[in-house]
Amino acid sequence: EGDARPASGGLPQSATPAELAALEAMATEGPWRVGGQDLKLTNLDKVLFPGREGAPEPLTKRDLIRWYATAAPLMLPYLAERAVNMRRYPNGVDKAGFWHKAVPSHAPDWITTWRYPDARPDDTAQTYIVVDSVPTLAWLANYGAVELNPWTSPTARWTEPSWALIDLDPGSKTTFDDIVVLARLH
Repeated sequence: EGDARPASGGLPQSATPAELAALEAMATEGPWRVGGQDLKLTNLDKVLFPGREGAPEPLTKRDLIRWYATAAPLMLPYLAERAVNMRRYPNGVDKAGFWHKAVPSHAPDWITTWRYPDARPDDTAQTYIVVDSVPTLAWLANYGAVELNPWTSPTARWTEPSWALIDLDPGSKTTFDDIVVLARLH
């Protein structure tokens, strides 16, 4: 079945054609079995990415779930063994989103989690989701997690980042050429 375990040492698997067909055949909500796990999907026709002039048709929550389930071989190597901070847009990306770090109380028990050893008692997030499978990706998409921001360090060595990210946030007066210059300098 479609899960995150590498096939013969290769890339993680994506959802199978049969699993994707079941997703397409589903009404606006219901149970979906993917990667050996049962998920309860909701509001599948909710628009998360509205259409714009010159852009494709609006994209729904079903589209995001399908994308995560099929892009898993590309996504999971960068997410596996790392805590993830989510930027959720449950009402669509044209509405205000918010950061969500802690594992929600209603998360399925099969989702891999990690307790941050350096968390203070008053920290809002002490336990994080570790994205290591197609079912977890699909569950996060159903949860409205449009942005997945993995920690730069693996959970086993949380004080030792294994890669660095440079985030270039242009201001309202910044041109694309300005960003290109900054990117080249970095």
